[in-house]
Amino acid sequence: MISKEQIQRVLDKIQACERDLSDPAVLGNPRLYREKVREHTSLKKLESASHDYFKLLDDLEGNRILAADETGDAEMAEMAREEIAAIEAKLPEAESNLENAAKENGEKQAAFEKCKADYTANESIWEQVSSMDGD
Repeated sequence: MISKEQIQRVLDKIQACERDLSDPAVLGNPRLYREKVREHTSLKKLESASHDYFKLLDDLEGNRILAADETGDAEMAEMAREEIAAIEAKLPEAESNLENAAKENGEKQAAFEKCKADYTANESIWEQVSSMDGD
């Protein structure tokens, strides 16, 4: 099972990614910009899938508490048990969606890091070439 902490560490990158999308250095490099847009899209998909999954888990926990309360309303407990069954039926798909979004995000992140490394290397070469022109 994927933990909230794992997902949150990845989702913490959304703001940095959004800042990068407005960075002139990124905007001036179409390849880097495309990769950043893909990364942002992937992070937003992960954010949505994680929200859905963890909301189901929270709802499941709340309904289990209601269903187990022997001092409460019997009708409410029965409704909670029905809701538990409905949530448990939705959980496998939500977990699969979350795992797929996390996997996709990891693949996109690897592609972005390669693109960023290529850009940095090309920028360094360009600076070396430019310095030769001044001789």
